[in-house]
Amino acid sequence: MHYDVVYRFNEALDRRALITVETTLRALSGAVKDCEASGRSIESDPAILLLAHHLGDVAGSQAPDRVILEQACRRAWARTVEHPALLALRGQKLGHRLQAKTSFHFQARRALLALADALGLDPDMTRIGSRMGGAGDCGDSFLDHPDLFVTVAPWSLAADREIGFYRRRDRADAGFPMHHAPLPALLTPSALAAEIRAATGPEPWPVALAIAA
Repeated sequence: MHYDVVYRFNEALDRRALITVETTLRALSGAVKDCEASGRSIESDPAILLLAHHLGDVAGSQAPDRVILEQACRRAWARTVEHPALLALRGQKLGHRLQAKTSFHFQARRALLALADALGLDPDMTRIGSRMGGAGDCGDSFLDHPDLFVTVAPWSLAADREIGFYRRRDRADAGFPMHHAPLPALLTPSALAAEIRAATGPEPWPVALAIAA
């Protein structure tokens, strides 16, 4: 036997608290569960339809230009397709998963190559490679330049610190602070390059990349 309750009707009729996509979507999701438990048709339930209309209104007020949204969605899709392993394997300890570790570091090296280009590094002075580590180690990929070192790993002890970078002088590491950035920053090399410049100061490095095998 099904019992109807008033939850979804209350949410639909008093929408004052539903001012963001998140809160409205949660209300709609809860209303759908309420409707299903009551044995009512989701397609014709007035509370469901009213909340769905409201969701469209809220989303439209936050991002009214659908063309811009579609363009942003296509760019995000392209980044995800280009670097699926970087995002999918983020936060995972890959020590015993050789195939996953190999995929991550292959794409990390490609992303570091794009970063080096965005930084304008001399290819003859820059080395990109990976230290795969052992069975209990995620390993890391790196960009090695006389004046800059960047390291990327799929996992870090603290959140949003998978990328590490610091200034150097003639490949001397001592005396320069380590800075961090979240892994997704690697997918926007120009923005990450600007962040690195801002954190490490004016760059002395000349322009141009040899990739270590």
